[in-house]
Amino acid sequence: MKKFYLDDPEIGPDPATSHPRFNELMKDEFYTDCLDEFSPFGNDDGADTLYNLEDWYRETKGKADIVAFMFDHIDGFGFKYACDGCVQSLDLEFINQLQQEDEFFIDCMDKAIIATVFGQLKIEGKIAPALKELGIIALERQKLVTLQRLANNEVDLSKLFKIVDGKSTRENEEGNTNHLQDAYLERLEIMKKDLEKYTK
Repeated sequence: MKKFYLDDPEIGPDPATSHPRFNELMKDEFYTDCLDEFSPFGNDDGADTLYNLEDWYRETKGKADIVAFMFDHIDGFGFKYACDGCVQSLDLEFINQLQQEDEFFIDCMDKAIIATVFGQLKIEGKIAPALKELGIIALERQKLVTLQRLANNEVDLSKLFKIVDGKSTRENEEGNTNHLQDAYLERLEIMKKDLEKYTK
Protein backbone atom coordinates (compact mmCIF):
# COMPACT_ATOMS: atom_id res chain seq x y z
CA MET A 1 0.00 0.00 0.00
CA LYS A 2 1.28 3.44 -0.96
CA LYS A 3 2.44 5.59 1.93
CA PHE A 4 1.21 9.16 2.26
CA TYR A 5 3.01 11.63 4.51
CA LEU A 6 0.42 13.45 6.61
CA ASP A 7 1.26 15.97 9.32
CA ASP A 8 0.43 15.68 12.98
CA PRO A 9 -2.26 18.38 13.47
CA GLU A 10 -0.66 19.29 16.80
CA ILE A 11 2.67 20.06 15.09
CA GLY A 12 1.73 21.11 11.55
CA PRO A 13 4.04 21.00 8.52
CA ASP A 14 7.31 19.33 9.42
CA PRO A 15 10.17 17.68 7.51
CA ALA A 16 9.67 14.57 9.66
CA THR A 17 6.16 14.15 8.23
CA SER A 18 7.09 15.11 4.67
CA HIS A 19 7.94 12.79 1.79
CA PRO A 20 11.71 12.28 1.35
CA ARG A 21 11.49 13.65 -2.20
CA PHE A 22 9.99 16.89 -0.86
CA ASN A 23 12.80 17.20 1.68
CA GLU A 24 15.37 16.46 -1.03
CA LEU A 25 14.10 19.13 -3.43
CA MET A 26 12.67 21.77 -1.12
CA LYS A 27 15.62 22.34 1.18
CA ASP A 28 14.82 25.83 2.49
CA GLU A 29 13.37 25.86 6.00
CA PHE A 30 10.55 28.23 5.01
CA TYR A 31 8.72 25.42 3.18
CA THR A 32 7.51 23.94 6.47
CA ASP A 33 7.38 27.17 8.48
CA CYS A 34 3.69 27.62 9.29
CA LEU A 35 4.35 31.12 10.70
CA ASP A 36 5.93 32.43 7.48
CA GLU A 37 3.25 34.13 5.39
CA PHE A 38 5.44 33.83 2.29
CA SER A 39 5.70 30.03 2.57
CA PRO A 40 3.30 27.71 0.70
CA PHE A 41 1.50 26.66 3.91
CA GLY A 42 2.11 29.64 6.23
CA ASN A 43 -0.71 31.87 5.00
CA ASP A 44 -4.37 31.18 5.78
CA ASP A 45 -5.29 30.02 2.27
CA GLY A 46 -2.23 27.80 1.99
CA ALA A 47 -2.77 26.26 5.43
CA ASP A 48 -6.45 25.55 4.68
CA THR A 49 -5.50 24.05 1.33
CA LEU A 50 -2.95 21.68 2.86
CA TYR A 51 -5.43 20.65 5.57
CA ASN A 52 -8.13 19.89 2.98
CA LEU A 53 -5.63 18.18 0.70
CA GLU A 54 -4.65 15.81 3.51
CA ASP A 55 -8.35 14.98 4.00
CA TRP A 56 -8.65 14.42 0.24
CA TYR A 57 -5.77 11.91 0.38
CA ARG A 58 -7.39 10.11 3.31
CA GLU A 59 -10.68 9.82 1.42
CA THR A 60 -9.44 9.09 -2.12
CA LYS A 61 -6.07 7.40 -1.42
CA GLY A 62 -4.73 9.79 -4.07
CA LYS A 63 -6.64 8.02 -6.85
CA ALA A 64 -8.84 10.98 -7.84
CA ASP A 65 -7.87 13.98 -9.99
CA ILE A 66 -5.84 16.40 -7.87
CA VAL A 67 -6.41 19.27 -10.32
CA ALA A 68 -10.17 18.75 -9.89
CA PHE A 69 -9.63 18.87 -6.11
CA MET A 70 -7.83 22.19 -6.53
CA PHE A 71 -10.63 23.70 -8.63
CA ASP A 72 -13.27 22.51 -6.17
CA HIS A 73 -11.28 23.91 -3.27
CA ILE A 74 -10.93 27.33 -4.93
CA ASP A 75 -14.63 27.34 -5.83
CA GLY A 76 -15.31 26.73 -2.14
CA PHE A 77 -13.82 30.15 -1.32
CA GLY A 78 -17.10 31.62 -2.57
CA PHE A 79 -15.75 34.02 -5.20
CA LYS A 80 -18.14 34.73 -8.05
CA TYR A 81 -15.63 33.81 -10.75
CA ALA A 82 -15.10 30.44 -12.40
CA CYS A 83 -11.39 30.00 -11.78
CA ASP A 84 -10.68 27.68 -14.73
CA GLY A 85 -10.41 30.70 -17.05
CA CYS A 86 -8.15 32.54 -14.60
CA VAL A 87 -5.56 29.94 -13.60
CA GLN A 88 -3.74 30.00 -16.94
CA SER A 89 -3.72 33.76 -17.41
CA LEU A 90 -0.61 35.93 -17.24
CA ASP A 91 -2.40 38.83 -18.96
CA LEU A 92 -1.91 41.71 -16.54
CA GLU A 93 -4.84 43.65 -17.98
CA PHE A 94 -7.16 40.69 -17.34
CA ILE A 95 -5.66 40.15 -13.87
CA ASN A 96 -6.19 43.84 -13.02
CA GLN A 97 -9.79 43.59 -14.17
CA LEU A 98 -10.37 40.65 -11.83
CA GLN A 99 -8.71 42.51 -8.97
CA GLN A 100 -10.92 45.54 -9.53
CA GLU A 101 -13.92 43.23 -9.07
CA ASP A 102 -12.41 41.61 -5.97
CA GLU A 103 -8.97 42.61 -4.70
CA PHE A 104 -8.37 39.29 -2.92
CA PHE A 105 -9.40 36.79 -5.63
CA ILE A 106 -6.08 36.43 -7.47
CA ASP A 107 -4.03 36.21 -4.27
CA CYS A 108 -6.33 33.63 -2.69
CA MET A 109 -6.46 31.57 -5.89
CA ASP A 110 -2.70 31.61 -6.37
CA LYS A 111 -1.97 30.72 -2.74
CA ALA A 112 -4.31 27.73 -3.05
CA ILE A 113 -2.63 26.59 -6.29
CA ILE A 114 0.86 26.95 -4.80
CA ALA A 115 -0.15 25.04 -1.66
CA THR A 116 -1.70 22.25 -3.74
CA VAL A 117 1.44 21.87 -5.87
CA PHE A 118 3.87 21.75 -2.98
CA GLY A 119 1.34 19.84 -0.89
CA GLN A 120 1.16 16.98 -3.39
CA LEU A 121 4.94 16.71 -3.37
CA LYS A 122 5.02 16.91 0.42
CA ILE A 123 2.37 14.19 0.86
CA GLU A 124 2.95 11.88 -2.11
CA GLY A 125 6.44 12.68 -3.38
CA LYS A 126 5.26 13.59 -6.86
CA ILE A 127 3.56 16.41 -8.76
CA ALA A 128 1.05 15.88 -11.54
CA PRO A 129 2.42 17.52 -14.75
CA ALA A 130 -0.70 19.69 -15.24
CA LEU A 131 -0.50 20.82 -11.62
CA LYS A 132 3.19 21.69 -11.90
CA GLU A 133 2.43 23.87 -14.92
CA LEU A 134 -0.34 25.69 -13.04
CA GLY A 135 1.99 26.18 -10.07
CA ILE A 136 4.66 27.82 -12.21
CA ILE A 137 2.01 30.10 -13.74
CA ALA A 138 0.67 31.03 -10.27
CA LEU A 139 4.17 31.91 -9.05
CA GLU A 140 4.81 33.98 -12.17
CA ARG A 141 1.43 35.71 -11.82
CA GLN A 142 2.23 36.62 -8.21
CA LYS A 143 5.51 38.07 -9.45
CA LEU A 144 3.71 40.22 -12.04
CA VAL A 145 1.18 41.47 -9.49
CA THR A 146 3.88 42.24 -6.92
CA LEU A 147 6.08 44.09 -9.43
CA GLN A 148 3.08 46.17 -10.43
CA ARG A 149 2.36 47.02 -6.79
CA LEU A 150 5.97 48.08 -6.35
CA ALA A 151 5.98 50.18 -9.53
CA ASN A 152 2.74 51.93 -8.58
CA ASN A 153 3.55 52.06 -4.86
CA GLU A 154 0.03 50.71 -4.39
CA VAL A 155 -0.51 48.08 -1.75
CA ASP A 156 1.66 47.40 1.25
CA LEU A 157 2.06 43.63 1.42
CA SER A 158 1.72 43.85 5.18
CA LYS A 159 -2.01 44.31 4.50
CA LEU A 160 -2.12 41.09 2.50
CA PHE A 161 0.32 39.05 4.55
CA LYS A 162 -0.46 39.56 8.20
CA ILE A 163 3.03 38.93 9.53
CA VAL A 164 6.32 37.59 8.27
CA ASP A 165 8.31 38.37 11.37
CA GLY A 166 8.53 41.31 13.73
CA LYS A 167 11.41 42.96 11.94
CA SER A 168 10.28 42.65 8.33
CA THR A 169 6.93 44.33 8.91
CA ARG A 170 8.57 47.52 10.18
CA GLU A 171 9.34 50.52 8.02
CA ASN A 172 12.85 50.73 6.62
CA GLU A 173 15.21 53.72 6.59
CA GLU A 174 13.23 55.33 3.74
CA GLY A 175 10.02 55.10 5.77
CA ASN A 176 8.31 52.47 3.63
CA THR A 177 7.73 48.74 3.64
CA ASN A 178 8.73 47.96 0.05
CA HIS A 179 11.22 45.48 1.47
CA LEU A 180 8.21 43.20 2.03
CA GLN A 181 7.52 43.13 -1.69
CA ASP A 182 11.22 42.61 -2.36
CA ALA A 183 11.36 39.70 0.10
CA TYR A 184 8.25 38.18 -1.46
CA LEU A 185 9.73 38.46 -4.96
CA GLU A 186 12.87 36.67 -3.79
CA ARG A 187 10.76 33.92 -2.25
CA LEU A 188 8.68 33.51 -5.42
CA GLU A 189 11.87 33.08 -7.43
CA ILE A 190 13.18 30.41 -5.06
CA MET A 191 9.91 28.48 -5.21
CA LYS A 192 9.73 28.71 -9.00
CA LYS A 193 13.31 27.46 -9.44
CA ASP A 194 12.74 24.63 -6.97
CA LEU A 195 9.52 23.64 -8.70
CA GLU A 196 11.16 23.72 -12.11
CA LYS A 197 13.81 21.28 -10.78
CA TYR A 198 11.14 18.66 -10.15
CA THR A 199 11.01 15.83 -12.69
CA LYS A 200 9.28 12.48 -12.45
